[in-house]
Amino acid sequence: MKKWLSGIYKSFPVQLLILHFKKDHVFLLIWFLIIFGISGLLGRSLGVHYTFLDPEYLGDVNFISFLMIGVSLGSLFVTWNISSYMINSVRFPFLATLEYPLWHYSLNNFIIPLFVFVYYSIAIVWYQSTYELRDFTSIFFGVEGLLIGILIVFALTALYFYLTNKNILSFMKKLGNSSKGQKYSMKKNKRWNELVDGQPVHQVSSFLSSRLKSRPVRSVAHYDKNLLLRIFRQHHHNALYVQLASLAILLLLGFLIDVPIFQIPAAASLIFVFCLIIVLAGAVSYWLGHWRVTLFIVILIVVNWLSGFTWLTEQNVAYGMNYDTTRAVYSLEQFDSIFTDKKANIDIRETEGILDNWKKKATKINNQKKPPIILASFSGGGMRSSLWAMRVLQYADSLSNGKFMKHSSLMTGASGGMLGAAYFRELYLQHELGDEINYRDFKYVNDISKDILNPVIFTLLVNDLFYPWQQFEFNEHTYFKDRGYSMEQKYNEHTNFLMDKKIRDYAKPEKDGTIPMMILTPTIVNDKRQLVISPHSMTYMTRPISNGFNSKSGTEYDCVDFQTFFADQDAEGLRFTTALRMNATFPYILPTVYLPSDPPLEIIDAGLRDNYGLSTNYRFIYTFKEWLINNVSEVIVLDIRTNQKFETVNDYQPKTLLGKFFTPLAAVYQNNEKLTDFIQDDQAVMLNDILKDKLNVIRFEYRPEKISERASMSFHLTEKEKLDILKSIYLDTNQEGFMRLLELIL
Repeated sequence: MKKWLSGIYKSFPVQLLILHFKKDHVFLLIWFLIIFGISGLLGRSLGVHYTFLDPEYLGDVNFISFLMIGVSLGSLFVTWNISSYMINSVRFPFLATLEYPLWHYSLNNFIIPLFVFVYYSIAIVWYQSTYELRDFTSIFFGVEGLLIGILIVFALTALYFYLTNKNILSFMKKLGNSSKGQKYSMKKNKRWNELVDGQPVHQVSSFLSSRLKSRPVRSVAHYDKNLLLRIFRQHHHNALYVQLASLAILLLLGFLIDVPIFQIPAAASLIFVFCLIIVLAGAVSYWLGHWRVTLFIVILIVVNWLSGFTWLTEQNVAYGMNYDTTRAVYSLEQFDSIFTDKKANIDIRETEGILDNWKKKATKINNQKKPPIILASFSGGGMRSSLWAMRVLQYADSLSNGKFMKHSSLMTGASGGMLGAAYFRELYLQHELGDEINYRDFKYVNDISKDILNPVIFTLLVNDLFYPWQQFEFNEHTYFKDRGYSMEQKYNEHTNFLMDKKIRDYAKPEKDGTIPMMILTPTIVNDKRQLVISPHSMTYMTRPISNGFNSKSGTEYDCVDFQTFFADQDAEGLRFTTALRMNATFPYILPTVYLPSDPPLEIIDAGLRDNYGLSTNYRFIYTFKEWLINNVSEVIVLDIRTNQKFETVNDYQPKTLLGKFFTPLAAVYQNNEKLTDFIQDDQAVMLNDILKDKLNVIRFEYRPEKISERASMSFHLTEKEKLDILKSIYLDTNQEGFMRLLELIL
């Protein structure tokens, strides 16, 4: 028994596994990240596990989509084996005496890849059968696609090394009796210990042969170590060529970011990113030897320093704006000079004119002198919020027989919610302009819930990780393509390019009262102020609620009016989808946008300040409180959200030492939206008193059937998530909200 256990311990597969845990920590981290991603332990709220378990390609989850995951996973297996072979093969000299050393190394290095494949396959079967309710055949083809994709990569790689790699017999035959052969017959140890970094050669008693049989390892003492070294060098060079070819392919794919067929599943792109990390980590370890840690740190410092030069990095910009003119000066003094009381009053009168035009049309609905007005707020939350916003708007307008949109005057909000609201508003505009379009058709629900994540992550892999070099034109200006461009392009495709226009194109229909006004409020990273984006100048929105616009009671500008501040940089020419993207710039997934100012303003998701849009609505209501009191019967604020407002209090759970350390930090992050709710409730109560009890807040919430299965906050939704969101419309609380809404507007 002891001898048997010793044999297992000294077998090549086990020794490789031990070596990985002792030395290859970066490589192991990659495998742990994949396992955690598949299981949902990492990025569950962002839907990372769904990109693995339910990969979508060209709108479908099928054999082809899993095949592409298989190709990427096979590439990761091969890349890992090649990099590991380059670093560790010399620790096992017997490999050089075998036919096809890399093949035998990879074959014996099977434990981790096999575990990952089996775990992944089981997870796919479990998820597809339990949650997607797919039949056995479709599940079988999915797993089969995964396996075939892996085998395709294995076959191509094996063919390459079969044609290029030589074993020791080939070298001996080539050298023959030449003087070079005589040289290698001398047993010199020169450079051997240098190559293995002074580490002892690992003792292995057996290995798996190509026929999957255990074979004893024979001694290599009679071979010249320089000859073994030359064999390994040749294999390493061939492996390096494969890695360089892979990088070249990624660069070439950067030219195809606009071609849908090349926009592979997001999980496949993510795995290819891991391949790139392994290639770089392997190259650093192989070429730098003992200096790898020191030189790697130096390289990081130098690269970080160089990245600070704008001529070496390409920052994402706001499409449609002019970056070739004088930059807007961003300072408090500039605010005081342009956000004046006089300018604010002019803007207030212009907006009151918009409200007057809205009222003229609204009064014709039920012959009311004072019609009710609707101001809708939409929460952020990726595609789940887009779908929920579209679902609620269509349902409300259908129940009211079109009167809902006639009474709507303003839309505000964050992130995904505004992507859905903007599309519905555009469809309604096309209808009002005479297009024979049923803007309540369910097909538009499908449009707004289509995948956007695949092209974004694909562009990140083949374009943004290197350097954007492709360009496009908009509003007579030229910009570089990156994942921000890919997001807008895919969103435009899904929405039939109806919104591929400038924000100035919405000025007239909003002014005429044909469609509700829309205010986007992305966050300025520099100082966490909000950027108020609208086709109209709204300087009255730049200060908190007060009795006077330019109050000197200690308040400061917490918002910047986009139209006024960037008037000289063609603010009106801003691409509307770019404004929506700026409002929905989730960190890392989409690039932050830099505006033409001095210093440059960095723009990120509106949810950083207000994920519901209610504060913007309430500030607007307060500004026009006198007009509302005199001209409308009811002020209806819709709170359309994908997070529950009233959540149950969690039971007490004993905390670990690390838990006690991180709890204060986690509490601040996790409860940020709850704190926002408390503040906005306070604002609502105050406004209701000011409006003489005219304020009505109606909430429509998406609530999952199971809290643990809430739809992810991502640019991708599974079919099960879509169904779960759509069914929430029939919850008792939401149906009560619709009945209350109808009572107020009918």
